[in-house]
Amino acid sequence: MAKRDARPTYDLTLFGLNHGIIGPAQCSHLVAAVIASAVILTAIANARFMPRRLLPG
Repeated sequence: MAKRDARPTYDLTLFGLNHGIIGPAQCSHLVAAVIASAVILTAIANARFMPRRLLPG
């Protein structure tokens, strides 16, 4: 499975902020969305794909 990295999205967000393409509020929302999506997807993956060695029995 390919490793997913939020770094390019974060870099593009900062580029947009530094060049006046997006405002500080939009930058905050974009960074929060990237972080939230990573946390939510990690929680789903941890719940769904529990290692067998950790299961009782």
